[in-house]
Amino acid sequence: MSGASPTCHWLVWAADAARTQSEVTLASLPGDSAACRKTVTFDHLAYTLERIANATVADYPYPHLVIQDVFEPRLYQCMLQELPKKNAGYKRLFPGVERYEIALSRKVPDPKKAKKGKVAALPDPGPFWKSFSQVFGSRAITSAYLRKLHATVALRDPHIFSYQKRLYWNMALSRDMTGYAIGPHTDSRGKVVTVLYYLPKNNSAPKDAGTCVVCPYVSTRHTPTP
Repeated sequence: MSGASPTCHWLVWAADAARTQSEVTLASLPGDSAACRKTVTFDHLAYTLERIANATVADYPYPHLVIQDVFEPRLYQCMLQELPKKNAGYKRLFPGVERYEIALSRKVPDPKKAKKGKVAALPDPGPFWKSFSQVFGSRAITSAYLRKLHATVALRDPHIFSYQKRLYWNMALSRDMTGYAIGPHTDSRGKVVTVLYYLPKNNSAPKDAGTCVVCPYVSTRHTPTP
């Protein structure tokens, strides 16, 4: 990409892709699978809200957050247990693309019903992920991210808080398979904040796993004076 450095800065949002949350493993916590079938609660969210509030905003190459241990440890255990086995339930995002997802919450009009202002129904992801999307797509966490990134978000619209009720989450479980890649690109202008939660089961992920951010190129060469 013109004007971009070939050096990539690897940023991992939320749960570190190269490390599990505080080295928590399934073996280190009580394996009560029945508890994981219960709904996700706002007590779980309170832990995450505190992590967001205490996070430091990094300024380069643009304002962003890197938060480790973003989920309450026992909730994280349940999340790992509730991930679909293999590719069950995942749908290919686009033909020929090795990215698959399970939509958890989305506000995209169904083309057949768009004239009536209706929204296409999503497949039921099951009670655990349904409650997760409701709690972690609530106004409370929306406000938390907006407050933390307000200095940047306000550049787009200084009155963002006055209409945050109209903001919504497009949330999905995504799985990228071998061969998937996407070139340098800017994110959609329709998004206010993008949040990526990585869900590693152990410490085996390579250190360069995550999202590659291409930084502006600044030349250090000087033209010799004749």
